[in-house]
Amino acid sequence: GVSIYKMRQAWAFNLALIVLFVLSSENDASAVDGVHTPAMIAKLRGKQLLNLEEVKASVGFSNSETDPYPPLWYDTKIDYEHDCYVVYPNATDRSTYELKNLDADSAKAFKGSAFMTHTGACGVCSTLDDLAVYIESPDLTNPVRKCALLLFESLIMNCLNDLGFTYTCSRIWMYNTKNTRKIHAQGGCFGTCFARILSENNRPDGKYNPCQPLDEIRKKNAPMISRLLERDGSPGEEGKDSEPFKTSATAVGAVCADGSGDDRQKEPYEEPETEGQCGNTINGKPACDESQWRPGPRRLNACLQCDECRSGPIFQKVAGRTRRASGIVSAISRAGVKARKHDYV
Repeated sequence: GVSIYKMRQAWAFNLALIVLFVLSSENDASAVDGVHTPAMIAKLRGKQLLNLEEVKASVGFSNSETDPYPPLWYDTKIDYEHDCYVVYPNATDRSTYELKNLDADSAKAFKGSAFMTHTGACGVCSTLDDLAVYIESPDLTNPVRKCALLLFESLIMNCLNDLGFTYTCSRIWMYNTKNTRKIHAQGGCFGTCFARILSENNRPDGKYNPCQPLDEIRKKNAPMISRLLERDGSPGEEGKDSEPFKTSATAVGAVCADGSGDDRQKEPYEEPETEGQCGNTINGKPACDESQWRPGPRRLNACLQCDECRSGPIFQKVAGRTRRASGIVSAISRAGVKARKHDYV
């Protein structure tokens, strides 16, 4: 019954906590990236950001006490037309600064007091204090994973704050981890990540690709959609936006999303390969880069793919700063990372 299901779910969750904690404990080593000295990193800390509320509002995070994650699937609007600049109001006193979204021409107007800190628009993790954390910890996966294992929000926040993140940046990291550890039906990745606890960050090949755009598998399995339409009814005058089509498309998405195969009991045909997994988009385009799921050295393991798809878009928008956008090489091999020296402090 329901009680047995809940007991099994709790058992699996507790086992995951134990195993992940042991694995995380074995990977605590962190080192400066070879580009930035400890003295340079120390100078990043302690400066006062003057326009935090403005930055929060620009990414829809004015109330950082509210979870920004919507139900699956959704499109996230992210400003890639501008880059995030650190602007010093006083060129001779760099103890205070503002974060501004500028293009290259606009930055010139600040006459040497504006410095690009990462590509893409600013967010709540674009601060210099948070930059110091990103530089010091090439592998944030394991430290953040430890924090995510804690059951209560207050404990997760304390753990993230101890890593050095600012409060508001810790909030979006916390929401990110909570979303990822949800079960698949609720938009998370718990089952996928639990089954791949021992997986390396990058796996050159694999058939299960939660980052592959969901539309691709729907096109590939058009015959299956036709069968569902025959069962539920054909599109009415409204065309494919009619209710029967929506129901059928949702059913296809459910099979693709978590591989549960619930529809196998209703349909005589063989279940399709569950390759296409990601229905989230960024500015109307697939949320994941092809290199993250296509066979090759940059392909992410299925857990990281799932996180990239289901939690990544909102995190990228609200956080602003990522190691990739900041030119910081991480423990996860990613395409397009151009090293940047942050020596403007």
